[in-house]
Amino acid sequence: MKPSSRRAALYRKLKKMFLVEFLEALFAAVLVAVVIRTFLIGFYRVPTESMMPTLLPGDFIVANKTAFGISVPFFSNRFSPREPERGDVVVFELADDNAIYIKRVVAVSGDRVEIRAGLLYVNEVQSSRSRTENDEWILSEELAGDSTHRVMRRKASEEPDFLAPVVVPPGHVFLLGDLRTDSFDSRHWGPVPMSRILARAAFVAFSLEVDEHAAPSSRVRTERVFKSIE
Repeated sequence: MKPSSRRAALYRKLKKMFLVEFLEALFAAVLVAVVIRTFLIGFYRVPTESMMPTLLPGDFIVANKTAFGISVPFFSNRFSPREPERGDVVVFELADDNAIYIKRVVAVSGDRVEIRAGLLYVNEVQSSRSRTENDEWILSEELAGDSTHRVMRRKASEEPDFLAPVVVPPGHVFLLGDLRTDSFDSRHWGPVPMSRILARAAFVAFSLEVDEHAAPSSRVRTERVFKSIE
């Protein structure tokens, strides 16, 4: 065989080996990404104002899917299940639709939760703390376990700031939005089964400003990138 023919044959062999190795690496990378996306981490966009001031429309969040146990296909129960804690911001779904929701756990199994004059009470203890207001908003801090978070109410809202006492049944949690006057939550559809909770929100990975119709723009909110969700 001529030297030029041997070089050509060697080139074709090396090219084939490189292509095979590239496809194997690409397949492995895709498989790892699918496993991570399916079992470990979720990425979600915040579409509404219901979790302001914690989350803003246009935030893209990363959520931990293993925070409350590990889900495995074809098994209804989670492995190493853990209950959410008061104050956790969770991603969940409801039984009657395919929408994804993001709200805050304010009460867990056995808790007695109610709202009086816009103030949250859990087991007869007032959770609301310091309060400030301006022409449009009333802002306050709420105690949840060992941590605090901020909540808001719109002054002009006609929605009553009242919730009759509710005892959270076993295996359920009570969920509220941080923007209390503009949130569709457990005040409307009651406590949510823990089996419906998909993940715990961890941090804001990316954030885009939105227009008046809540459509994301190209302007990045750099100050919110990698912001921890508390």
